[in-house]
Amino acid sequence: MKISSFGQAEKYLLSFTRQGSVQIFQGERGLEKVRYFLSLFGSPQNRLKIIHIAGTAGKGSVCHLISKFLVAHGKKVGLHISPHLVDVRERFQINNKNISKKEFVFYLKKIIPYVQKVEKTKYGKLSYFEVLVGLAFYIFFDKRVDYAVIETGLGGLYDGTNVVDMKDKLSVLTRIGLDHTEILGKTIEEITYQKAMIVNEGSEAIVLDQDKKVNSVFTSTAKNKRASITFVTPKLFIRNNRFGSLINRFNSGYQFENFSLAYETVRKLSSRDNIPLSLEKIKKALKTSYFPGRFDIKKIDNKTVILDGAHNPIKMRAFIEGLRNKFPTERF
Repeated sequence: MKISSFGQAEKYLLSFTRQGSVQIFQGERGLEKVRYFLSLFGSPQNRLKIIHIAGTAGKGSVCHLISKFLVAHGKKVGLHISPHLVDVRERFQINNKNISKKEFVFYLKKIIPYVQKVEKTKYGKLSYFEVLVGLAFYIFFDKRVDYAVIETGLGGLYDGTNVVDMKDKLSVLTRIGLDHTEILGKTIEEITYQKAMIVNEGSEAIVLDQDKKVNSVFTSTAKNKRASITFVTPKLFIRNNRFGSLINRFNSGYQFENFSLAYETVRKLSSRDNIPLSLEKIKKALKTSYFPGRFDIKKIDNKTVILDGAHNPIKMRAFIEGLRNKFPTERF
């Protein structure tokens, strides 16, 4: 297929989507396939500083905030989120801005020979998600980003993003709840294990302090991998708050959890990578942070409309909490 326009590029990518509603989860074999795909163009995922985020709720928001905070400190940051909301280029942001359509077409054409090579092997055809993960790592390496912030797609252990072998990968784990139980497990412990397995051997992890069952799995996984783990407790964060009235912009406790995780992640990086941390720069970035589809308040025909992508019980509870906090006297 000849690709010379953004529309043609989108059409090409859609040829990798599964037909119908059945999604095929390949587990370890799928992960092997992505590793092989990336190896064809130099395994760029192992030549970048990676911040890898997993969890049931808050992943996208945490990714967005980490990127904003690092950019505010003068770093060049690649941001890969999934799924995208409006435009596939949301998965390939540089300093919180989508790459251009021209660049998108340019880079996609660069990796097509590798995509075709994988298809001729025992692994067969790549999935839509796998192609985009490979493209993200390719773009971020070519753009020479200082950090690549990578959101998992599904779970963690066998997710297509879980292909980074470096010990300096920093893992971030958000709130855990029941979701995708047909794939990840029926219990909270099974799901937590799947998410926690993004933590690399001998690496570091920033983890939200939550249910004892969840924390226990986090701790045991880190111990087995000889990884250090830092628990973030939002209540203590609030008590030691140095951000003043800025925290009032959060409509729910979950949003404050996301902020706490993002801030602690950047604080950890500032210590590890010798980045002078500025609270003023964090505050400035926080004032301008905007993540579409997350308690997204709009005025439409003189009515207040709130757009939110809540699609599982834990996210719906967070959304309802936000509604009650933001509009305590309203009925919905």
